[in-house]
Amino acid sequence: MSGSCNNLNVITKSPLFDELTAGRAPQIQFQVNNRICNLGYYLADGIYHRWVTFVKSIPRPTRPKDLKFSQAQEGCRKDVERCFSILQSRFSIVRGAARGWDREDLRYIMLTCIILHNMIIEDERPDDNDEDLESDEEEDNNMRPMLATVWEGPTGDDFDPIGRDGYYFNGFMNRYDAIRCANSHSNLQEDQIEHFWNIQGNMEI
Repeated sequence: MSGSCNNLNVITKSPLFDELTAGRAPQIQFQVNNRICNLGYYLADGIYHRWVTFVKSIPRPTRPKDLKFSQAQEGCRKDVERCFSILQSRFSIVRGAARGWDREDLRYIMLTCIILHNMIIEDERPDDNDEDLESDEEEDNNMRPMLATVWEGPTGDDFDPIGRDGYYFNGFMNRYDAIRCANSHSNLQEDQIEHFWNIQGNMEI
């Protein structure tokens, strides 16, 4: 019905985490505050569920740690939104509705627009003088973003197949429960708050 699709309804019906629940998503592992994490996450605002795949901002932070974390989380989330807005303003194909496109076509469209955008930025960048080239070489290398690799899908026997027998079904349910674990969500957020606070403290010193 019109007006009934809010963020929570959309994420409940969305296939965003289907590949992750089925065990076909790329394997991820990182460490935060001496804790090993095996699930990636999205930056989201406070309306979303308390899932381990969401790192939400703190609505009314009171501690200095929470305040700094909220500022950093909201800033990074805003950077992602601005990047997509730049693509929408530059390429009209990104502004249109995506419902009629095939998922693979959408993937190639977004990759093509990102590559073209980077080519335009590189072409419009002013030429460096020979005198400044040597002095700024180290700084320029540090400022350049790292190359990202595009996941082409599962290959080989790295992922468990999903079947109807009890063994695979139990694995499916374990992953399903792990994604929606509120305790893991709280632990991840608290670990990131501590980790970010320690980094900021070292930078200020």
